[in-house]
Amino acid sequence: MTHPLYVRTIDTTNTVHPSIRAAARAHGVSRRTVAYHLDTYGDLSRLGRGKARPGCQNASKATVIFGREFPSRVAAAKHLGISVSQLKRWIHPNASAAMRDMLMAAMMRAESGRAQA
Repeated sequence: MTHPLYVRTIDTTNTVHPSIRAAARAHGVSRRTVAYHLDTYGDLSRLGRGKARPGCQNASKATVIFGREFPSRVAAAKHLGISVSQLKRWIHPNASAAMRDMLMAAMMRAESGRAQA
């Protein structure tokens, strides 16, 4: 069932919206989402409880390698002189012992080069 855009809607905060469009704008969702909730649940009580997580999910994450902390994986990879994808493989929980050894060797090379500078 489709709702015309002029249907009055009331959300969980008892705010009356003059239309589906107004309710969608107020909640930051599409008109289709508001119409879906009205068709499926009969109200807007579940609106905005989706699987989406707020904030940037790709934000840099602090990384600790053998006790040395880096502000991000990019910074760690740059310090070690390797690519980020290689670093991810080496620090993955399922990385092999050989990969861990390569990580240790790269860290030792980077630290010895930094000490000489």
